[in-house]
Amino acid sequence: MKYIFTEEHKRNISIAAKNRPPVKDSTREKMRLINTGRTHENWPPISDRTRERLTAQLREMGNKRRGTPLSEEVKRNVSESLKGERNPRWRGGITDATKKIRHSREGRIWREAVLGRDGNKCTRCGVNEGFMEAHHIKEFYHHPEKRFDVDNGTTLCNACHIKQHKDRVEGA
Repeated sequence: MKYIFTEEHKRNISIAAKNRPPVKDSTREKMRLINTGRTHENWPPISDRTRERLTAQLREMGNKRRGTPLSEEVKRNVSESLKGERNPRWRGGITDATKKIRHSREGRIWREAVLGRDGNKCTRCGVNEGFMEAHHIKEFYHHPEKRFDVDNGTTLCNACHIKQHKDRVEGA
């Protein structure tokens, strides 16, 4: 990837480089090794004493993670303590409400009923192989009363489903 810098940006880089302290020779040598394709495996070996110390530290770190397995009660408590807002990955309940509705029990029953009624065959092109999709004739968002009405559904293959939505957008 090639970067294109503005003149002002180039000036700022130049000023920052002039005010930077000089690089140590050992750092410069490491940078040279990295830039010439050599890795840490090519660097001078570490002393036996340092190797033993590092090995002991790694072993100690590993032992902290080992131990008796957690009981089912503890696992359940940990799980409960990290649900919802208490979870560090919580993003404010952003799961789409329509996604919950579409994947609900009623949504699955509606889909199966539409596919079964149409014989698992695309009503637009007649294909009956591959993944078939149940499509709402009257829009899901604008007609909540018809969301689970089997007469408001039709079976489409993936390609026809995409075309159906493109046609609707272009026609609007």
